[in-house]
Amino acid sequence: MSINNSQKIDNITHDILLSLGYSSDHPPYHISDKQTALILGVKISTLAVWRSTGRYHLPYTKVGRLVNAFMTFLFFFLRELLIILVRKYEIALPPSTLNYQ
Repeated sequence: MSINNSQKIDNITHDILLSLGYSSDHPPYHISDKQTALILGVKISTLAVWRSTGRYHLPYTKVGRLVNAFMTFLFFFLRELLIILVRKYEIALPPSTLNYQ
């Protein structure tokens, strides 16, 4: 059975939401800086540098000292980053990634 890219992204999105303790039926609109850093595998301070330098355009909201990223944009960011890395470094994705279920 072949899985298309949209289904793969949906499956990965589902896994990310579960790892954060959310249901894919009722995903959050935005998540904390700590959760964003966890998903991206970077430090919170790295996210702050990205915001201040404009290195990556990852939309966020800020209320006082609290910074939240939008889930939808985070998933698009991850997808685009994966596409760029695959093209730039000609990364061969393992078969388990290609047949993600």
